[in-house]
Amino acid sequence: EMCVMTGLSDMQRQNKRSPVLRDIANITRYNPTDKVKRLEGFAELSHSSDVCERWGVGVSRSLMPVTGRNLPAETIKNSDREVTVNTQRGTFDTITRTRFVLQSADVGSNCLIICHQRDFQSALLFVEQSFGRAAGINIKFTRDSIITVESERAEAFISAAEKRPGDTRIVLFILPNDSKDRYDAIKRHFCVTSAVLSQVVLSA
Repeated sequence: EMCVMTGLSDMQRQNKRSPVLRDIANITRYNPTDKVKRLEGFAELSHSSDVCERWGVGVSRSLMPVTGRNLPAETIKNSDREVTVNTQRGTFDTITRTRFVLQSADVGSNCLIICHQRDFQSALLFVEQSFGRAAGINIKFTRDSIITVESERAEAFISAAEKRPGDTRIVLFILPNDSKDRYDAIKRHFCVTSAVLSQVVLSA
C-alpha cells in the first residue's frame, strides 16, 4: 500500500494544550529550506525502490523551479501612526488590539445578544471581554443587551430576535451546540426575511 489511515480524534483537536498537537507541529512545520530537503529526500527514496515503478508512478528527482519575489512588509494605519507588520511572525493581532482604529464604530446598544438561559454566564463573560477589547480601540459597546430563551429550537432564537429594538444593527447568537439545522434556519431568516446582520458563535 502507498499510505495508511491516520488522524486525530475531535477531543484531541479541541485540546489546544495537548502535547500531541505540539509534537505534531514540531514534526510537520518546516521552513522552506527544510521542506525542499525533505521533498528531495522523498524523491530519492522513491527512486531507490521499485514500488512507484510497479504502480506506474513517476517522481522527478528535482523540484520544479519557479520565479518568486519577496514582498515588502505591510503597514497598518491607525488613528495616530503607521505600524509595520512583523514579517517573521506574520500577525498583527497586537497592533489592532492596542491602538485606535482610523474610524471607530459606535455599536452602543445596537448590538443584541441572544443565548439560551443556560449560557447566560458565558454570554456575560463574552460581553465583559468584548467591552474591554472594544474600549481599547475606541469602539463603544454596551453591556445591557442580552436576551435569554428557554428552548434550544431555532424558532425560539428567531422569535426573540424579532422582538429587538428598531435600531438594532447586528444580532449575535450564542448557541449551545453546532446543530446545522438551527444554524441554517437562523441564517436563512436573517438573509431572506429580516435584513439585519447576524453572527453565530458557540457557547463552548
